[in-house]
Amino acid sequence: MNKWVERIGWKNFFKKTGLPFTRFHIDDWGRTRHTLNTSTHIRF
Repeated sequence: MNKWVERIGWKNFFKKTGLPFTRFHIDDWGRTRHTLNTSTHIRF
């Protein structure tokens, strides 16, 4: 799937699959401590 998306591009991927593109698909790396579990505390 990754190679297919890289080949056709993200814009065409969403167009061909019919999936809606929302702002939640973009990770701007803000607040990375919350998006990537970087603490040493184990969370379940």
